[in-house]
Amino acid sequence: MVLVGKNGAGTYGNINVNPSVGGGASANLEGIYEADGAFSDGIGSTQLWLRGSLIAYGGVNLQRNLGSTNSTTPAELFEFAPDQTLMYPSVLGTRDLNWKEVAP
Repeated sequence: MVLVGKNGAGTYGNINVNPSVGGGASANLEGIYEADGAFSDGIGSTQLWLRGSLIAYGGVNLQRNLGSTNSTTPAELFEFAPDQTLMYPSVLGTRDLNWKEVAP
């Protein structure tokens, strides 16, 4: 799991993937990725395969180009992985609140 937030000055908060990440017979990135800024996969000519979830409040920049194989193969492949969601630590999720009104 990757969480990226902005600092006090409002900068950073981006996830930038190196263009050399990609290719192969299995997922290149696996997990839950959340960024306050943008997610950029880098200008490259290999397919990026992300298995899991991606949230980027500043937008998603898909920059890969496979050239002539673009018509048959996607440059970016996003595979939903429910097991990643099930492995999310419960301590980071919502918490139960017990609300009790007390007479003054």
